[in-house]
Amino acid sequence: MKKKIVFISEINAQSINTTSTHILTENILYGLKKAGYYVTFLAICSTEDAFSNTEQHYRNLVDELYLVRSRFGGSNNKYKKLFDMVKGVFVSRPYKKILPKKLDLAENTVLVSHTPSYEAIFLCRELLKRCNSIKYIQYWSDPMALSGIMPEQFNYKRRPFYWLEKYAYKLASEIVFGTEPLYKMNSTLYPNYKSKMRYVDLAYLHNSDSELDKNRNLFIYAGNYYKAIRNIQPLYEAFSELTPNCQLDIYGRGDLELKPTENIRIHSRISPDELAKIENSYQNTLVLLNQGCMQIPGKTFYRMNTNQNILVIADGSHREELKTYLSRYNRFLICNNDKDDIKVAVQKLMKSGPFHCSNEFLRLLSPEYVSSKIIEGDML
Repeated sequence: MKKKIVFISEINAQSINTTSTHILTENILYGLKKAGYYVTFLAICSTEDAFSNTEQHYRNLVDELYLVRSRFGGSNNKYKKLFDMVKGVFVSRPYKKILPKKLDLAENTVLVSHTPSYEAIFLCRELLKRCNSIKYIQYWSDPMALSGIMPEQFNYKRRPFYWLEKYAYKLASEIVFGTEPLYKMNSTLYPNYKSKMRYVDLAYLHNSDSELDKNRNLFIYAGNYYKAIRNIQPLYEAFSELTPNCQLDIYGRGDLELKPTENIRIHSRISPDELAKIENSYQNTLVLLNQGCMQIPGKTFYRMNTNQNILVIADGSHREELKTYLSRYNRFLICNNDKDDIKVAVQKLMKSGPFHCSNEFLRLLSPEYVSSKIIEGDML
């Protein structure tokens, strides 16, 4: 009999507002199904659009699909969100009420919640009341108490999120993080729960084309560039000074006014589906790490299976630690977020050919292998 996975996460309609969390959820679901599990997806719809227009998209990925509406109301106000999360700790009835009655929990069932959706944790809590003998794995692709900050910046203002994260950890059988740096900083902040914690490397996307044959002088940066999170200025200045035959296209949103130049084109944010088609036209993709926290953007890993060159631009006070971690993949060209350093790296890529991934690399970072390690992996 196949092991049954009940996977719970937030979803949104396929649009420009689709986040890395939604992309990662789809990739894990695909991997679980391909690895041979019986997959039930309990999808928390963050908007009415998601509830009405995403069923067919996800039904093709899983064996069973249940859609429920978020109880948070879709507010972007951080204080309202915090209130809703705290309320959910003490008031369980709304989550008990929206649980599908048909959802079966056999003895071989494994519950998996994907955070940062805190409502997924509330739903798992209610399911555990039905059958408390099943394993419950929390998968964290983003932290809560340390979100957007470096570990040494943790202070009393983060205490409510620290308390919420601690409450969540108590419920879990195992806690799995998407990267080693995320595992390290959370196991340090919560030493009493370290024995439950481990990490599994992120997989490449199941729907990314593996073979590209494109112009080596074309570069793309796809991501937001708000100044408080990422510093795109050195990248912009570097390309402004490079030869005109070196072309950079920037797709995303930001609070810095970037003007087109002879070899830099500026575009607005687009949906993941549109981006997937466009990215195949580029031999080189650029990833700009966050300057204010140790969260590694998911897009760093999404196209690892392609022969595209991936330039990772490291930033922040812990950039050397992140560079050491990413260097172990032997997949990325890594430089500092410095104008001259970027120019040297770009010129190196313009002289190099496509990247070639080994079969073993492709196996170990495939969605099915990584998803199965989330379920079966040994504790560190």
